Amino acid sequence: WKEQGHFILIASHRHDRARGATTQWLERIGLPYDELYCAFDKVGHCIEARIDVLIDDSPETLNRALDAGMTAATLLHPWNREVCETEDIVAAEDWPELAEKLERVLA
Repeated sequence: WKEQGHFILIASHRHDRARGATTQWLERIGLPYDELYCAFDKVGHCIEARIDVLIDDSPETLNRALDAGMTAATLLHPWNREVCETEDIVAAEDWPELAEKLERVLA
């Protein structure tokens, strides 16, 4: 998505002390991004950054993103399947499927 010109913000619930390890992990997996934000209020920062699409696995975070007017997306897990069935969340079993579903949103 970064190659298509989208701003990529990685927001992590990890403490800021974990920034170095998180940066190394992102580099190791080859995930391009513009900003890494480590704190507990992911959605608040995404609102400030004017993010359009939030990908997360937490039902609470997904609902907060929807309430803020963002598109919420997730990989399906046992703990978030129920919210995906009742809310307008873009959900997929794996990253390739999620990328395909988000193409319409990001076009």
